[in-house]
Amino acid sequence: MWEVTEVLPGASWTWVQRSPGGSTLARHDVVAGDSSTLVRQRLEQRGPVGALVGRLMHGMTKRYLELEAQGLKKRSEQRRLDGPAS
Repeated sequence: MWEVTEVLPGASWTWVQRSPGGSTLARHDVVAGDSSTLVRQRLEQRGPVGALVGRLMHGMTKRYLELEAQGLKKRSEQRRLDGPAS
């Protein structure tokens, strides 16, 4: 289960997943450009188990981050077309 630990509106959000022996921190930074917006993802796996899992699951974790980015892009573009949520 992921817990949102920080939200800076329009700038970033962070969530954490904790388990015995490790934790995973996922930070997302929003970078506004002239005609587009970029979201940078950063993942940190901490603790003795977290570091080991990070190495063993590198490929799967990379795929999950790609899926998350695709979903965020799709949802953001849809909101742009539909207008702000009411």
